[in-house]
Amino acid sequence: LTNNVPSSIHAFPACYRRAALVSDTDSTMFTLQYWVEQAFGKVVFTPDARRLSFGLIFLVSEMVMHILAIQSANMGVSKEKLRILAMKNEYFFEVLALTNRAKHYFASQDALEGVMFSEYRLERKGVGLRDSKVPPVINKKAEKLMIRIIETIKNEQLLDVKEILKEIADTEREITSSILEGKATYLTSGQVKNPSSYKSEEDNATYKKHLQWNEVFGPSFGMADEPPYSFVKLNMNLGNRTSIEQWLTTIDDKHLVQRVKVWMMREDIKAINTLHIPRSIVEAYGIPKPIIQAADTRSTVFNTMGSFYLIMESLNIFMVDKNNLKLFSDFY
Repeated sequence: LTNNVPSSIHAFPACYRRAALVSDTDSTMFTLQYWVEQAFGKVVFTPDARRLSFGLIFLVSEMVMHILAIQSANMGVSKEKLRILAMKNEYFFEVLALTNRAKHYFASQDALEGVMFSEYRLERKGVGLRDSKVPPVINKKAEKLMIRIIETIKNEQLLDVKEILKEIADTEREITSSILEGKATYLTSGQVKNPSSYKSEEDNATYKKHLQWNEVFGPSFGMADEPPYSFVKLNMNLGNRTSIEQWLTTIDDKHLVQRVKVWMMREDIKAINTLHIPRSIVEAYGIPKPIIQAADTRSTVFNTMGSFYLIMESLNIFMVDKNNLKLFSDFY
């Protein structure tokens, strides 16, 4: 590889980088894994391995300082100010797990600016690994899995990947059963804000779904409170007018059927991809059966379990495709 990277390198977003594991505008990471393997025959987490790493980190930091000083000199900076342009080594991660999504990784943070911690801290980067819209029970399970992976590697043991996959698949089956029983335990949540918070009520998708519920579904299943209030999001298997028509034939409440048809005609609706169900109604009565009949449980499971799909990518298990057709529960 040339040391003079061409300016068009940005046009190759999927290229592999030899040195930089993770990089952003103002930072980059490098690995010392291969040095440890060369010196000790395998990846180990002994005091001697740490000493080797820290020595090399010091050398890299000095090299960066030297390169920045050269750059400053080339810019015409005076000698007494050559060190103004500076960078520092910030974090030391003994275990770093990368995913396929940009800026998404988890790691054990073992030192900060040269100060070692008595116990490592879990580092999670990327909203996909800590989505506040996902139920806390799912986020907690994902966090436990990350800790399990880190600590198993630090103990120089092998991961039982099949066991992990079975546990993830069991959770997916539990989510599916919960939805079919009318429960919202595992559904992602959101909030309808006060109308004054929106620039335009008509153009805001979340507020329009509030109006949709009260006009179409509210008379049958309960009216939503005045905003602000929280809702749960359910993906629907109604991607075209044919599927909607077939769904309507299964509903006994003809008034509801008529309201759906009127609303679709007026708003020129061709598909119903998601429904926002007021949380107060779900907690009091459950998810209405007519809605459960058209629920897309597979995409709901995938959205809820998204962090697990990212975590498993760090173990070289890739399930995500552009159509999100595969679930762990299909295989394990």
